[in-house]
Amino acid sequence: GKTVSLGLTGFTVSLTNCAVTMVCNAELLRLGGDMYVSVMTVISSIREIIQTPVNGISSGAQPVLGYNYGAGERQRVRKGIACITWMVLAYTIAVSALTELCPQLLVRLFSSDAQLIRTAVPMIRIYFCAFFAMAFQISGQCSFVSLGRVRYAVTFSILRKGIIVIPLVFLLPHWIVPAVTGVFWAEPISDVLGSAACYTTMMLTLWRELGRAEELR
Repeated sequence: GKTVSLGLTGFTVSLTNCAVTMVCNAELLRLGGDMYVSVMTVISSIREIIQTPVNGISSGAQPVLGYNYGAGERQRVRKGIACITWMVLAYTIAVSALTELCPQLLVRLFSSDAQLIRTAVPMIRIYFCAFFAMAFQISGQCSFVSLGRVRYAVTFSILRKGIIVIPLVFLLPHWIVPAVTGVFWAEPISDVLGSAACYTTMMLTLWRELGRAEELR
């Protein structure tokens, strides 16, 4: 049961991603037509590529953090969490800059259609403008999973995609002009809000607990 629970975070992330994809495509089809559905498909592919390195860092860090936690090396766990955060933050800032400055290059990896490129460029800049904030979401969830706090990890996976993104996909098109861009704005808003909630909770709970344990030691 404990082994299954540790994999529940990844399952929840995949499940909520699928739900968000279906909701976004339905709204984009209604508001903008097939072209915007194609744009979202390209963006999803780009995100899959650029997020792979940070997923690798997270997966590689989990056994290291878990091993040191089990060995009672609380200070090394804290240093590991800080190291992961800075590594992922540096990468996500670089990727955010790339998506803002050279979105055409990314679109051309998947299509040479001129109209698709013109339509996709401003949407990519919107969608990835807060991608750097994902460093805190990934670091926080990695810390929770590594130390067996699956309840927190699953909660924040559901929060970012299920509780923040999906409602915003329906609400923002009523407040933003043109309406179709509201669907794309849902992602950066959720990146900031979800990441802030996840990392703040980690600092107030797990980080403090590790510090107190090290002081007692």
